[in-house]
Amino acid sequence: MALLLALMMGLTAMTVSAVGDSATASVVLDAMDNRVLYAKNADARRAMASTTKIMTAYLICLHADLEKTVSVTREMVAVEGTSMYLSVGDSVTFRQLLYGMLLSSGNDAANAAAIGLCGSLSAFVTLMNEEAVQLGLTATHFDTPSGLDGPTHYTTALDLARLTAKALQNEEFSAVCRTKSVTLTYGGKQHTLTNHNRLLSSYEGAIGVKTGYTDKAGRCLVSAAERNGHRLVCVTLNDRNDWADHKALLDYGFTLYDQIKAVIEGESLVLPIVSGQEKEVLLTCPDITLAGVRAEQVEKRVLAGRYGYAPIHAGDALGMVEYRVGDSVLARQYLTAQSDVLPAKQPTFISLLFNNVKKILHTI
Repeated sequence: MALLLALMMGLTAMTVSAVGDSATASVVLDAMDNRVLYAKNADARRAMASTTKIMTAYLICLHADLEKTVSVTREMVAVEGTSMYLSVGDSVTFRQLLYGMLLSSGNDAANAAAIGLCGSLSAFVTLMNEEAVQLGLTATHFDTPSGLDGPTHYTTALDLARLTAKALQNEEFSAVCRTKSVTLTYGGKQHTLTNHNRLLSSYEGAIGVKTGYTDKAGRCLVSAAERNGHRLVCVTLNDRNDWADHKALLDYGFTLYDQIKAVIEGESLVLPIVSGQEKEVLLTCPDITLAGVRAEQVEKRVLAGRYGYAPIHAGDALGMVEYRVGDSVLARQYLTAQSDVLPAKQPTFISLLFNNVKKILHTI
């Protein structure tokens, strides 16, 4: 089909200034289709601190019997940093360790879960890296299950967002990371664990996910939120203003799901007709609503032949409209004839004779 008309709707590239954040690297991802809605240095390798525990917790959800108990050893608790306050000899379930990892960010919880599942930290780290390969996280490598820094312990904002989107599909993981607080009994005592994620109480629709900090990584935060059937994941790495930035970035992401009318009601195009009783026909298409993009990003291309040939019936598809952002086609619609066009009447012998007689008379 030849290009009949191309209507540009101000295609523009999204820039950091559209939102603005303080992070070294950041991304907002549609968790349903892994579409990137916002990115800043999203492919840069960075230390990830305790956001590592997203992978650790996800693997426990996949491979462990969550009601099975782990007997805490000295190796499990011989780790610095944040803790769920396990002691040697405690019996704790894998489910309780999930809460310890995702709420209290317990490094002891991560080590206990890793050793409890695989027998050693090194075996569990191997499992982490194998899972990263399976998920296509090509710029991610793990050295520890807790997130303590290692020489080859790194990820990217985009890889971390994709991992989180996958992990949130697991019901157990999702339920734990959205929990604000929980009271558990282990070591003969009750322990109330409170989620470090402030967004659960301060941002509408927040459902998680994980905080992190080391001197090398800086402040790291992975959040997720749901509104009107849409789920977004936001990641910032090395961000001194992460709480405010996540609210702004998530707000921006959700604005992209405003209902955008890409076709003006009643809009039509004229197509010339060959050998018809009418010289042209109107082409129309129904209204369409696009979500996940801003109107100014959309390019509308109308494709049709140079001519139509009678007969044409109302509703015949005579062209197509494409809605694009860059090289991606978001939607297509057929352009259809608004009315019938009958073939031109063929002259009969009597009409030809009559016309010839009229010509002869005019010359006398």
